[in-house]
Amino acid sequence: MEDMGNTPSREAATCGHPPLNTLDVTQVVTAADQYATRHNPFVYFHSIIDDQPYCDTHVVNLSALEADLSATATTANYIFIAPDLCHDGHDAPCVDGQPGGVTSVNAFLTEWVPKITAAPRAALAHHGAHTSKSKKSACLLDSTRRSAACAMREIPRFPMIVSIERALRGEVPQN
Repeated sequence: MEDMGNTPSREAATCGHPPLNTLDVTQVVTAADQYATRHNPFVYFHSIIDDQPYCDTHVVNLSALEADLSATATTANYIFIAPDLCHDGHDAPCVDGQPGGVTSVNAFLTEWVPKITAAPRAALAHHGAHTSKSKKSACLLDSTRRSAACAMREIPRFPMIVSIERALRGEVPQN
C-alpha cells in the first residue's frame, strides 16, 4: 500500500487501519502521506487484522515490493497494490504538487509495471479511480508470461475478482 505508515500518527507502517469504530484519519491526506484505508480491502477482514503478526507481514508499504520481487522465493502468489490517492488518479492536482489524474496514474504504472514484469515471478492487480471519479482502471499483470491486460473503463468489482481468480489459476488475462 503506497504511503502506508509515512505518518505514524495517521496509521501504522504495516497493517495500517484505524481501530474499529473510530474515526478514520486517512480520509484527509497530507503531502507526506496520501494513504487511504478505504482503498485497502484487506484491513476490513477480521481473518487478517485479528492475526497481527500475519497482517504486519502481509499488509505492508509499497516500498517493500521491490525487494520482494527480487527472488521467486520472496514473491507472493498474489500482490495487491493500492496506490496513494495521487497515483490512483483520484486527486487532480495532488496535495504534494503532482498533477494527479491520468498523468500520475501513467507515471506510477511506468515506474512499477517494468519492475513487476521483470521480476522472476509475479501476478498483480492494480485498481484506481480516474479524475472523473466515475471511471476505474485495472491492470492484471503476469510476469511469468510477461503479459498484461489493462482497462481504462468502468470495471465492476465482481468481474475484476473473477479475473484475478482466473489469473491465479494460470489463465491468460483477456483485454
